[in-house]
Amino acid sequence: MALLVSVSTEADGRLPSLGESLDADFMLINHRWTKNRSVTRLYDLAPWGVGVFEVPKGGPGTNNTEALISRAVKEARKLRQLSRCVNAVVLSDDPAFLASFAESSLRGRLLVWATRLMVVTRLPVYELSGIFNDHWTFSMMNIMLIVTERTSRSIRCGVYVQLPYSPAGRQLVRLASWTPQRGLQLQTSLPLFPDKFSNFYGSPINVSAKSYKPYWFELNEEAVDGSKKLSGMDYLLLETVANALNFTIKVTPIASWAEPFSNSYLNQQSLDNVVSKQSYITPVIHAVLRNRLERFDFTIPYTYASYSISMRMPGLAPKWQSLYYPLAGVVWVSIVATTVLVVVVILMMNRLSDSISPGKSLDPGTTVIEVVGILIGENLYKTLPSQNSRRVLLAAWLIFAFVLGSAYTGNLTAALTLPKYPPRPETLRELVRSVDKVTMEPWGRDYKAYFKESGSDVFTRLADLMELGPALLFGLKQATQKRTAHMDSRAVLLLNIAESFTKADGTTPLYVVRESAISGMSAWPIPHDAPFKKNLDRCIRASLEAGLYEKWESDMLEMARRESRERQRRQQREQPQDEEEEAEGSGGGIQALTLVHMQGPLMLLLLGLLLGALAFLLELVFTKGCCVG
Repeated sequence: MALLVSVSTEADGRLPSLGESLDADFMLINHRWTKNRSVTRLYDLAPWGVGVFEVPKGGPGTNNTEALISRAVKEARKLRQLSRCVNAVVLSDDPAFLASFAESSLRGRLLVWATRLMVVTRLPVYELSGIFNDHWTFSMMNIMLIVTERTSRSIRCGVYVQLPYSPAGRQLVRLASWTPQRGLQLQTSLPLFPDKFSNFYGSPINVSAKSYKPYWFELNEEAVDGSKKLSGMDYLLLETVANALNFTIKVTPIASWAEPFSNSYLNQQSLDNVVSKQSYITPVIHAVLRNRLERFDFTIPYTYASYSISMRMPGLAPKWQSLYYPLAGVVWVSIVATTVLVVVVILMMNRLSDSISPGKSLDPGTTVIEVVGILIGENLYKTLPSQNSRRVLLAAWLIFAFVLGSAYTGNLTAALTLPKYPPRPETLRELVRSVDKVTMEPWGRDYKAYFKESGSDVFTRLADLMELGPALLFGLKQATQKRTAHMDSRAVLLLNIAESFTKADGTTPLYVVRESAISGMSAWPIPHDAPFKKNLDRCIRASLEAGLYEKWESDMLEMARRESRERQRRQQREQPQDEEEEAEGSGGGIQALTLVHMQGPLMLLLLGLLLGALAFLLELVFTKGCCVG
């Protein structure tokens, strides 16, 4: 599909003849146009797949030239989006128009790398050099410059291309020349539309990044230039891409991921640098969100953006039912029923025995104490029954009490030393009901907006709970003390919990919720329609297919574990001897029972004392009443 964007250079507003700047054979179409329109659209050319847009020069619309160009670019972009392959031609002898077209086409996203643009002009090369150096559209995009020169004999055209990266630096290179007599004559080995980004020739490329372990962080080692060496999964991936494309990484420093750009907190500086093209890449994991695509583009996704939430482990609340937990409810009911049954049987046997041999059986109260005493492991009463039938019943009850007591004692010990923790929230729906606030670093503004616009009641509630601002470690520390949670990448959460919140015995007060808030693909932010995207994607894809990223991820986690172990050993060596002995004596592998464990027995004792006091008061009342009576 050919796309002509032309500017009239004639005083009467007519279109210039293409033959004045280009050979007449290049004119592929017949067209109609209307003089009374400031921007003329000619869609009658559809059978040839060609659109022509004219921006008049001079006349009453002179001050609106830039607005007219923007309108023409907007209409031209619609044609470009209708085809997968577009060739565009711009004809102008006005430097101001070319500069304005470069800015308007960049803002209007007219060109992508697959779009081939040909600029035809009669301006001298030395005047065009500055324009092509200063504008992203002419220097970076897939553009050819044709300069026509009228000689005494005929027309001669020079074919140029702007190379932003070459062994000689940025330069405007003459590729070929054309004359009607000799045709096209190539003067270099480069094609007419060369790939400008297959080799950066060691040039520095600006990237915006900051410490975000394990993806990007500084090592305690110095490079040759005295700066700190960098490492991390994403840094190693960028270093591999840089070696393949032969460019030098130049990190644009930022104070934080959410440092304000132009004194505005509406955007994040690292991403604003990409949008404004001050940096070509933000080479740290970013989730591909719909609202982000409105501001910038992404490379090929290379991993999953599993953003999760960490919160405090549910603690043990003091519970008086600790004595009840070792056995199920139906077992307790069966024990009570069995005890009552045994007491009833013994009392009936005693009554029958008294009818035969009076005075040789226990009274009812003593019988109940005997049965219950055997059940709870007390000694037998002073006298044993003389009848064989009661001895058999007593033996069976002893065996039953022994088995039941052993099972209860074992389960009670396990319940007291290894208590059952309450269930912890593992889904987002459970989490939003359990916490008062979800903290996230300031760069989470895009996620909050994404949750707010999702239409899901769970995500909407999560957005309402989100508070932006706290740093990672502060948010995690706050989660250990209050009913809050902190949101970040799952790998980052696990790494920081292991480094800063894990005790020497391996326990930690924090955990990561099983369900992720976002489990989509992630990539590196780059400018919209970046011409080097194809080359970046090719190198990233090759690294992924080689399994390098997974290897770096395992190496980062292993390094974090190794550093954590070394730090703990160092702290143990630096610990004073008396503190070490005290720690060994207090630990000893035995867990001390606290009020959480022993509240049940204590409450049972308190209940017994209250009942005893109540019985004593009732006895006093009845005794005095009897004495008075």
